Amino acid sequence: MKINKVYLFLVILSCGIGFQGVAQEFPSEIKAALKNIPEDALVGIGRAKARTDGESILFAEDQAREEIARQMNTEIRMIIRDYTAADEDDPSTAVSFQEVIDEAHSDAHLTGSIIKILTKANDGAWWCLVTLSQDNISISYRIPSKEELLRYAANSNITNVRAVNSIPDWVFDFDSKKPEGWIWCVGSANVGNDEASFNLARERARRSIAHSLDSHVKSLTRHIKSYRETDTEPFESEENYLTITSEYDRLPFNAVTINIAKTRDNTWWVLLGCPVSR
Repeated sequence: MKINKVYLFLVILSCGIGFQGVAQEFPSEIKAALKNIPEDALVGIGRAKARTDGESILFAEDQAREEIARQMNTEIRMIIRDYTAADEDDPSTAVSFQEVIDEAHSDAHLTGSIIKILTKANDGAWWCLVTLSQDNISISYRIPSKEELLRYAANSNITNVRAVNSIPDWVFDFDSKKPEGWIWCVGSANVGNDEASFNLARERARRSIAHSLDSHVKSLTRHIKSYRETDTEPFESEENYLTITSEYDRLPFNAVTINIAKTRDNTWWVLLGCPVSR
């Protein structure tokens, strides 16, 4: 195979614009929450439907933060390659085709990206709305006081928790109920054992808090179109890569258990809180 020509086009976008979400029908809860977002805030909306509720929530959170990162800093590349492929013994079999690759790279550091609302749609998908002040004001973990620890001390006892029929309301709208100067996040898990499910749900809520405090988002979306001389329509494919890390993934911090619940399908739900300082 011979590569005849390669063209590279590069555009760098760095901006602080508002939410530019894709054209689709958001759940009513997301629409209502959008009306109360400050005009100067960046907004990300994520949607995910994975094997379990707990995984879906995490993926939706990640997608929402990826959307914010794209608004902050995106590098666009277009690569065009012209190819010729032929049998070495029979040049008359040569076929020419072209490949067009569009790449969008995002790399952004988010501090204080707060989950405003979670909701579960009728199709089982979870939606998440995350906001970030355009000032990107730094927030950091604050050690809870003795009074704060005592206030919630009994909430980690899973012994007497009874299963409920439906997901508790506090799973969906916890941000509006939290005290000033706190971050609250929820986690969910169902691994067949109560203690293991509770611990995994708690760890997932802790991850959400860590990424709310600090997130380094790197994403790559690659859209590929291939054209052959004989094709009437191009062959198209898309690849997506996303990594989100936090300095709090490695740093210990004391998250307080605010509330816990178990639904009748044996899924555990844990709401954690973390006091912060600005």
